[in-house]
Amino acid sequence: MERDTPFLFYRAPAGRRYDVYRLDLASGRRERIRTLVPDEPAGVSADGGVLATGDGERFVFSYVQLLGKLYVVKGWVGLRAVANAT
Repeated sequence: MERDTPFLFYRAPAGRRYDVYRLDLASGRRERIRTLVPDEPAGVSADGGVLATGDGERFVFSYVQLLGKLYVVKGWVGLRAVANAT
């Protein structure tokens, strides 16, 4: 990558991944250089942004991941039984 050429990095959301592009400001040429994907995409609800090193070799990104647990209870009769017991 030439250091004399002005460029910038930007990202474009593409579903559950982020494509990172390098835009050459002199020529207007756009090149996709990375695709960033969370290790576990389940529960990803929002992104926190992408940062790049000055030379464009390393990237870091953050995101919000909301996870929960679902419990199945067998034999539970519901709230009606609790209300009738009092």
